[in-house]
Amino acid sequence: MRFTQAVKGLCYFLPRFLLFSVFIIYLIFAFLVYFDYFEQYLYPLHLIQGEVEVLSDNILIGPYPHVDELRRLKKTQGITDVISLLNTSLPQEKALYNREERVARIVGVRLYSYPMSYFSLNSEYNRQVMDRIVEFIRRMKAQRKVYIHCYLGRHRTKALKKRLIEEGLVRSD
Repeated sequence: MRFTQAVKGLCYFLPRFLLFSVFIIYLIFAFLVYFDYFEQYLYPLHLIQGEVEVLSDNILIGPYPHVDELRRLKKTQGITDVISLLNTSLPQEKALYNREERVARIVGVRLYSYPMSYFSLNSEYNRQVMDRIVEFIRRMKAQRKVYIHCYLGRHRTKALKKRLIEEGLVRSD
């Protein structure tokens, strides 16, 4: 008797639990689609965010700069240009790039978009983008100073750093 009651209870509870779980998972993913809730400087993402790194006298790399960080970089480091590696075909990164366009105008720096794929860092597409960035940096005047960033400043910027070292544009530490 107890066994049949347990089975009936499970048959009653399990479908409701599954439906509720699917609804909660849907809400979580719907929330994640709006990326502005997940700024990299907020907890817990700031724990895995990379640091701003000076590669040479005129090249710095790091994470997506919040408006205050971009102002600080301009004031303390003399940043004149920003290269964004954000992939604007992704809705989350497009929202961040659109915000960055407004912030760059306010702060008074030039913004350039060189979107790189996050998942396949060594793809042919990413190599072509890095070729274009290398050429941009070679043509850049000495008095200009560029800050290069992706979202967290860990993957795409590190791949580009490696390429810049290979090309002899920055020193390796």
